[in-house]
Amino acid sequence: MKTEYFFHIHKYTTSRLSAVVYSIGFDSPMNHLQTIEGELYRSGIQGEIVFDLLLSNGNTTDRFYSAFFDGEKLIEESIKKVLTPSSTIQKESLSFYHSKTKYLKNSVLNKAQRFLIKKNRALLPPKK
Repeated sequence: MKTEYFFHIHKYTTSRLSAVVYSIGFDSPMNHLQTIEGELYRSGIQGEIVFDLLLSNGNTTDRFYSAFFDGEKLIEESIKKVLTPSSTIQKESLSFYHSKTKYLKNSVLNKAQRFLIKKNRALLPPKK
């Protein structure tokens, strides 16, 4: 599924995770939840959603969030910060951003962080 506004949605069909919403610039997808809900609804997605806000929030403890989408709406009470995302999510996020390096220049990332992603190298987790 290819959806690009201020975010990109990647749908999953083989895990407990239903989708990942990636930031694709400095404007956070969290500012566009209504639009995201519409795209998730049109795509028939329901279940756990992870937000990777790397390009809008940087490689900080505010990078990953999760929420439950009931098929129509994101349940506000379910939105929570994910301090330790799974290694699978981290690897897939790196793969996504490595394959979409054009988005890196329109982000809050510094030059060293952009370089590491372009070289397909993981960013060190932020200190908690």
